[in-house]
Amino acid sequence: MYTVSNAYLQQIKNKVQIFRLRGKIGHIDFTEHDILTGSFEITNQCSEQNEVKIGSVYIGELKCTVRPEIGITDWKNISITPYEGLQLKIGYEDVPLGVYTVSSAEDTEYGTDIVAYDNMSKFNKKCGVSTTQGTPYELLNLACDACKVEFGMTEKQLEAFPNGKELFGLYTENDIETWQDFVFWVAQTIAAIATMSREGKLVMRQYTQTVSDELTNHNRFSGSRFSKFSTRYSGVSVVNIANNTTNYYGTEEQDEYLTYNLGSNPFLQYGTDAKKEQLARNILSALQKIDYVPFETQVLCGALYDLGDVIKCTGGIAGIQTGCVMYYNYSYNNGYQIAGYGSDPALATARSKADKNIEGLRSSANAKDTIFYTFENAKNIVIGNNAEQPVIDIRFTSASALHVMFHAEILIDVAEAAICTVKYSLNGIETNYYPVETFSAGKHILSLMYMIPIEENSLNRWTVTLNMAGSSAGIAAGNVRAVIYGQGLVATTEWDGYITVNDKLVAVNTGSSITVSEMTSSVTIRKLDVDKNTVEATLQTIVYGNAIKPSELLDSFTISWDVETWTFDTTSEATYAGRYVNVSENVYRLADTFVNQSQNAQIDVGHMNVVHTDSDEFEHITGIEIVSEGEESIKYLIASEGNWYTIADSALAEIQLAGDTIAADDFTTYGIETVQGDLVMTLHSPSIYKWTTADVISRTSAIIAALPYPQTIQTKCDMSDISIFGIESAVATYVGSVGVRCSYDDGVSFDDEIAMEEFLNSDMTEIYDRLNTNKILTIAFVIYENAELEQFKLTFKNEEV
Repeated sequence: MYTVSNAYLQQIKNKVQIFRLRGKIGHIDFTEHDILTGSFEITNQCSEQNEVKIGSVYIGELKCTVRPEIGITDWKNISITPYEGLQLKIGYEDVPLGVYTVSSAEDTEYGTDIVAYDNMSKFNKKCGVSTTQGTPYELLNLACDACKVEFGMTEKQLEAFPNGKELFGLYTENDIETWQDFVFWVAQTIAAIATMSREGKLVMRQYTQTVSDELTNHNRFSGSRFSKFSTRYSGVSVVNIANNTTNYYGTEEQDEYLTYNLGSNPFLQYGTDAKKEQLARNILSALQKIDYVPFETQVLCGALYDLGDVIKCTGGIAGIQTGCVMYYNYSYNNGYQIAGYGSDPALATARSKADKNIEGLRSSANAKDTIFYTFENAKNIVIGNNAEQPVIDIRFTSASALHVMFHAEILIDVAEAAICTVKYSLNGIETNYYPVETFSAGKHILSLMYMIPIEENSLNRWTVTLNMAGSSAGIAAGNVRAVIYGQGLVATTEWDGYITVNDKLVAVNTGSSITVSEMTSSVTIRKLDVDKNTVEATLQTIVYGNAIKPSELLDSFTISWDVETWTFDTTSEATYAGRYVNVSENVYRLADTFVNQSQNAQIDVGHMNVVHTDSDEFEHITGIEIVSEGEESIKYLIASEGNWYTIADSALAEIQLAGDTIAADDFTTYGIETVQGDLVMTLHSPSIYKWTTADVISRTSAIIAALPYPQTIQTKCDMSDISIFGIESAVATYVGSVGVRCSYDDGVSFDDEIAMEEFLNSDMTEIYDRLNTNKILTIAFVIYENAELEQFKLTFKNEEV
């Protein structure tokens, strides 16, 4: 997850957020006002929808419509570097969204439609290397140098990956055609995914169990989906190119989960059998860290998540689920869709008849042969206005994990002007690609194309559905021509065992022959007196001839007891500002130390980041310490309320910048090597700027010792249980000054604050009688300096008075 300040993390969880869009197209600055509303989106992924992948080299895509007023005439290979900013209490904090190069630009009446790709696309060039050797760091640098892409990792960072220190040789007989293939195989050897950093550099990322962020039910939009299984791996297989055999390596215990097929990796072919097994098992050890639930959700937040981030989803339908971000679609001001993929480990041992049939067909499949599956509609197709209709349904069999090509031409007759939306589905799961075509009245040719990712040894069903909006349309018999083709498909004329049946149900008009009178019901609830705690039943054995002899019958029952108390403590569900409230040693208290992290900023030479502080955030500040990871050749400058400062002779000294904005020359002239926190804290909301000429700039932290303003901890007590007839008493364990405010309308309005002692001595009958019909009391505890709240307890009345 991209590193942002604590103020950003706090604001992003709020319900109301304000964003801005900034950046450069070439050398021209742009804002959200230069982009057609709703058109700016970025999509990327690191895995296929049906499994977790390593070695992936997917290309990030940016789409938007730029208004003509921006004045760009030549779009060829122009770069786009966008930033999204979140409004904080003071100013905006910007987050980089990547570096992209325009691939296509098309003028429309609204502006110029842009499609741009990140620097991963630069690896899509012919690879001329047939033999080489080196460590993963050396091999990836070789690819980066050949494609003029900067590698964003150090040798030490890469050595920490599985097999990161090994020396690999490239097997001569391989299927590497592009540098993209080359990077794929190297990334697979270290159990990593390859992607682009937000600065446009190639980086490797691992799958881990380190949670980057937590999304509660309140942070997610409705429509989220979570699978019932968690993807896990317990084995790997590697193809031995020399003798065309497969070597399998599994765990000694619990070898019952999925097997990851590494394929014919050309970097895993040399060495003794023991050495090749060691390399494969190192990859397996990394794969065993995968324990993710496939999911899909949408959140209203900044573009913080990167591919490979582990997200914990809690509350609602999620319960507690851990997923990994393997796909994201960021749309400016329209939410952030993320998804994680995977396969059900239960399928690892589910060997169906279809699986065995495919396994038998593999021997007759030649990987170099191209197999065609064709489709033509046998009857007329009518698509109603605002209706959907399947038009293509192709079943095919694959012997290898590959991508196959789908092409189709459809001669469609449209009654009036209409918009046609195309939906693709593979094995009942919709893709995330929805082509749209605008038709005028008359006949048109609709051309379709899609690269379909296919699993090894699988029966597949590919369907295409058309949705017409604005008019009906017709397709005559024989006017749908479609084909799926590719290498690794299996040619067979045998029936695949599937029967598809469609049925159409029409409405039955009953006229006035059937009438339904008004139906009413009543429910009476009463409390039962239970004399004893034992429930007994005598069950008789049933004998039905000689066929059925159920000798044991089980019955189940539930006993509901009175709800006698409600207790609130640090384990209870509550809402509060985690930055300002410290929960430790089983008590709530005000935090006294705060850490603000830096964000990268642009400068003419070198690298610069800045860490901001907000004096108005706290009641008073007692100290500020600036901490850096200590790279060489760093300089600091300080800014406050539009003025710039350095430190000379242990005192602040105001300076004048050489230009309108800060530049490298300002640091070389006035920059200091260390920052004295006691001087910085005398300024109002100081910002500390750090600059270096090194290749990489490390994070800067401002450790602030301060007293925050009084904080509120809000919780809810549900007294809707039928056994509760009132509040008997209230007790609390606390130290210092703690206030209480109550709401009887689910948090819409609160009473004036009173001291905890006064509340405990209040008339509890009056408090209960003020509750709404939902019987929920919302309580806000107000924590002041040096106060501690350990526990608050209500005792209920369980008998009606």
